[in-house]
Amino acid sequence: MRFVLVTSVTVFLLACAKSADNPAPHPDPKPVTNDVDLWLTKADQSVKLEKQTAVLGFGTTYNMYSNIEVDDNQTFQSIDGFGYTLTGGSAQVINLLSATKKQELLQELFGTANNSISISYLRISIGASDLDSAPFTYDDMPAGQTDINQANFCLAPNMTNLIPLLKEIITINPSIKIIAAPWSAPVWMKDNNSFIGGSLLPQYYGAYAQYFVKYIQKMKSEGITVNAKSFIDGSAFHLYAGDISALSLVHNSFPEKNIYFTEQFTSSTGSFDGDLKWHLKSFNR
Repeated sequence: MRFVLVTSVTVFLLACAKSADNPAPHPDPKPVTNDVDLWLTKADQSVKLEKQTAVLGFGTTYNMYSNIEVDDNQTFQSIDGFGYTLTGGSAQVINLLSATKKQELLQELFGTANNSISISYLRISIGASDLDSAPFTYDDMPAGQTDINQANFCLAPNMTNLIPLLKEIITINPSIKIIAAPWSAPVWMKDNNSFIGGSLLPQYYGAYAQYFVKYIQKMKSEGITVNAKSFIDGSAFHLYAGDISALSLVHNSFPEKNIYFTEQFTSSTGSFDGDLKWHLKSFNR
């Protein structure tokens, strides 16, 4: 089994196929068949994640190309899926599309057609993220009041855009995995009484744990299953700064735990070609 990885400033390719053990020229070569599926993206945006029709096959003719040898006796964490974050803001914008355009988009993102991306993972925020129109949690209380027993817990802030859209996505791809992460605890649990900064007060550790339990249960009752394990499943990282080799340190320290890459963000002041090159360079090392 050989894995071939081709990278440049405009294209990336990952494929595998069987090859002959003997690299010497074959006296009677067989017709080349397509062994590789290739999706191409160019920095000039003339091509964006388009499947190519060119025949790319593994032959037996010797060449001087460099090989990347893969040691299949050494394994690491398997890939759990590929996807994006679905923010409240994104859900709001998608829901503003016409019914036809909305279905075209959802089928392209989550469907199984040849031209579909077939996203298999989504991250959603528990409460508001920094890309919602306003901050909120599911148990906000008037100043000076608390709700330790979560009597006022309610998913209402997500019932207009996010949850209905998630239900449509699940109809298209029932096996999609969903990971959920909070931006802030309810402010009455925090030492600065604010959505920004601050720390969770120790006396509310139990209440915050119950907050998560309520969230998972309420989402389940809406037909939305959050992919969560007991206690700590692993850690997440964002590709903004530092060196990606730090992930090896985390993995080696806790090899039984998973590592998830859950966010990268490009600024509105950036450029497509520069962002594409930087992310390929940083993430593929």
